[in-house]
Amino acid sequence: TLTNWYSPSSDFKSLNANMPSVWVKIVSSWVCVALYVWTLVAPMVLRNREFS
Repeated sequence: TLTNWYSPSSDFKSLNANMPSVWVKIVSSWVCVALYVWTLVAPMVLRNREFS
């Protein structure tokens, strides 16, 4: 895993070392949700296009 959440420690320095990978996971999930929502909304917004 990217975050090492399976082996927690109380050291604040090691906690902050994993934050960039956490943000990569968060942003990638936002992108996936945005693409999914667009696939639902696009046929309603762009009525003149063929989506089949």
